[in-house]
Amino acid sequence: MTLPTKLMTTPAQDQAMIEARVAFMAACPFFAYFYYDQLSEYPTTHFTTAATDGKRLFYNPPWFLDLKVLERCFVLAHETYHAVWRHSPRALYYRRTGNVDGVPYFHELFNTAADYVINADLINLKIGICNPEWLYRPDVKGTDKIEEVYKKLYEELPPPPPGRSKKPGDGVGGADGVTTGSNEGGGRFPTQSYGRGSVPDKRAKAAGGRFDEVQEPYVDPVTGEEDVTDEITFREAVARAVQAAKAIGSIPGSIQRLVDEILEPQVDWKDKFRLSVTGKVGNRREDWSKVNRRRLVLNPIIYLPGKRGYGADFIAVWIDSSGSVGEREYNAFFSEGGGIMQDVKPRRMLVGWCDAIVQGTEWVYSLDEVEGLYRTPIPGRGGTSFIPPFEWMAENGLVPDCMVYLTDGFGAFPKKPEYPVIWCMSTDKKAPFGDVIQIKP
Repeated sequence: MTLPTKLMTTPAQDQAMIEARVAFMAACPFFAYFYYDQLSEYPTTHFTTAATDGKRLFYNPPWFLDLKVLERCFVLAHETYHAVWRHSPRALYYRRTGNVDGVPYFHELFNTAADYVINADLINLKIGICNPEWLYRPDVKGTDKIEEVYKKLYEELPPPPPGRSKKPGDGVGGADGVTTGSNEGGGRFPTQSYGRGSVPDKRAKAAGGRFDEVQEPYVDPVTGEEDVTDEITFREAVARAVQAAKAIGSIPGSIQRLVDEILEPQVDWKDKFRLSVTGKVGNRREDWSKVNRRRLVLNPIIYLPGKRGYGADFIAVWIDSSGSVGEREYNAFFSEGGGIMQDVKPRRMLVGWCDAIVQGTEWVYSLDEVEGLYRTPIPGRGGTSFIPPFEWMAENGLVPDCMVYLTDGFGAFPKKPEYPVIWCMSTDKKAPFGDVIQIKP
């Protein structure tokens, strides 16, 4: 997926953006600072209204110019909210796993759920003005979890036609097949000034009330890497925005709670672990042994890799079988081996045990085989060193898409390999390289 054509803007359109920025900074310094620090403005007619991929604000200049100043401010805050909550990579994760907390995933429905929550919070905070056609529901609050709102919207979808699965667009409502809660006839928006005197946004109305689109991260056509901000850079940007906002004034309580959750997340370690593994291997679904036939019909012909049916070629999972690892930790370790096979769908997975030496290895190709290994006795129970598995794979010419090491962290570390490594630690120990996720057996 390549970036759309970027446009030159007119003086009137430039002035419209300047006015929006001024109002934005006055309304919410935290969001505004993060916006200036992390997002770039990208005028384009590729989108009829606006969109974001977490790094860019795509906006249609004629549409943006037609909005009132405080509506433009609302748009900037809305897109920044998407970026701060990292909805772009979250959407990518849900598409790859195929569900949201067990409910089938549809991108438009996720976008709609996110918009309801964001708009409710911005209205409550009095940041800009929400156009009467933009999504709003009195029963959705700015403090609601988007995943819970998503499941509510999914349950509200009409029954599917005979022989078809339930999905957005099968019934009446907005563009997504859900009731948007627009303000036709009045009475749905709060009694403040929000929406008063505004000209209805016809383009958003045509999209079921959505005035923007959450885009999955764009991919560099040369390197194949997803254009996403790494975790450390992202958190530093949030921290800088907090300090800048506090220097100007105070931060509203709801935004402070949002910041606290980002900087000190209370996320289930299993969700964080699977999201991390998926992120490491998700952009390696291409296979140069098969040419992408759909691209061959273009003029000029472009040779691109085809897609393979697996999320990765192979993933290596090494389990610390030393004496310092208890039964509860081992059970927690092994349960995630099945999670990797189920979520990432590698073509094959290497499972290895190591204490001070490599105690055993097995290749597995299905979830049943992973569960079968769980019932075998634990080999080893001696001292601890993390070096042997890396040496063993190098000696056997194995380069995994991603290596996961499940351990308590007490042992000698090797030199950093060329492939990504995720350390799944049952303690607060740190690693000299790779991602570290603390687990709670």
